[in-house]
Amino acid sequence: MSIPSDYSCINYYVIKDSLNKQIGSMVFYTELRDNKVISIDTSKFNDGSIHETAKMTYDIKKNILSSLKTDIKTRTTSMNIDLENSTERIQGHYKFNRNGKNIIDRKVDSVIRYDIFREELYMLVNLMSLKDGDNINFKMLFSDNLQTTVANLFYESFEKVKVPAGEFNTNALYLDTGGIIDNRIWINTAAPNQVVKFYIPGQGLSIELIENSRTNSINKVKRQ
Repeated sequence: MSIPSDYSCINYYVIKDSLNKQIGSMVFYTELRDNKVISIDTSKFNDGSIHETAKMTYDIKKNILSSLKTDIKTRTTSMNIDLENSTERIQGHYKFNRNGKNIIDRKVDSVIRYDIFREELYMLVNLMSLKDGDNINFKMLFSDNLQTTVANLFYESFEKVKVPAGEFNTNALYLDTGGIIDNRIWINTAAPNQVVKFYIPGQGLSIELIENSRTNSINKVKRQ
């Protein structure tokens, strides 16, 4: 994995259902600062049923996702995750609220054996130089329950993909988690190698790029 010294961009996506109807949107911001990759993901459904914001910090020197903050809201529930990570020791706080009542409110302090956070994979997968025949097996950690699963990321094919942002030459990858949250991922072969499209088979959801812009300031994220 190679991270460009000027790596900083904002990607805007549309979320579509199995009928190809637009049901939501996502903004994914990434910035390289002080030997850290910082990503902010803001996703929402048009009907107001889900609104999620996640901030992830990847420490290049330590080669780990060093912090993760997630705020998820639905019509009846909310979940807040605030985790710090150091050499597989995960500390922080986890809150879950339903219908205005606090169901779970606990501190986290656990030593967990894993290879990669699910969020870490999504924020860095476009920087992985996979080619035909490559197949990576790893233990993936889910931040919402601190459980792990064996996953497999492999190169499927070279494909031309058409999305609202245009037509792209892409490398198609598949994330196999045994059906838990499988993804098919298309990554632009040209710099800045952004993710052009995600497809989530289990939910029938497609997340497609509508615009990409390079930026040097997080303050330029204005769309959501």
